[in-house]
Amino acid sequence: MLPGKAISKPLLHPPLSEVAFEVNFPNLFAVETGIAAYQRQVEALYPKSGGEYIVRLPAVVAFGKPTKQESTALTPMRSFVFQNPNGSRIIRVSVVNFTLLVTDYLHFEDYMEALTAAFTPAIEIFQLHNVDRIGLRYVNQIPIPTENAESRYKEYVRSPINAETFAAHVPTNFLTEVSVDLEGTSKLTVRSGLLPSQIDAPTRNYLLDFDCYSVGSVPLSADSLTKLLTQYHEAIEAEFMQAVTDRYWKYMADGVPL
Repeated sequence: MLPGKAISKPLLHPPLSEVAFEVNFPNLFAVETGIAAYQRQVEALYPKSGGEYIVRLPAVVAFGKPTKQESTALTPMRSFVFQNPNGSRIIRVSVVNFTLLVTDYLHFEDYMEALTAAFTPAIEIFQLHNVDRIGLRYVNQIPIPTENAESRYKEYVRSPINAETFAAHVPTNFLTEVSVDLEGTSKLTVRSGLLPSQIDAPTRNYLLDFDCYSVGSVPLSADSLTKLLTQYHEAIEAEFMQAVTDRYWKYMADGVPL
């Protein structure tokens, strides 16, 4: 643990914009036949329901840009959608994947309760005992004052790039992607960078996007889910704590002015 940084301490000023859980699996007819039963299991917490067609990118695509070969397979996919009353928690289910998107994240224990309630019925109803990919993703957007943002972001984060490599020029915006292998079959991909400025916006956003996942044939059960997601969360939390500066951490955790 880094000095002065308490693990899992709720933050006063969290930069977290969304948390997404996703499972990908082979095309399952059981989703179409079991979706009504699943809806009955979750409708108390997710009473708003509907459908949508979305284009799904391949699971591993750098910066969201598919190759020419991959792009030919991009076709709209029907998803069943269930939302809580204010739309801050959304379940999407298709014949090839399950996702839970949360924008009102409180803390990990609350999130795990929500995920267990949403996903445990899906494991049994859709027979999701062996999946192709499972992952947990935390997307942070750190607001940086627009004036001199090209240099001031260093007060907030430890960037993976060395700006001095660009000689006399200062990068106005950038985006990096770094992937590392964790224990077992787990991997962590970190996308980070200073995003382009928006017209008349008082701040710039620095993206810190942590995607922890396992690929291949992943055995899955209610018990293994908790263990796996805890490992993902701990790996993401450790990387996040390394990525932000002590000064910004004090602002997030204790409200100390920057």
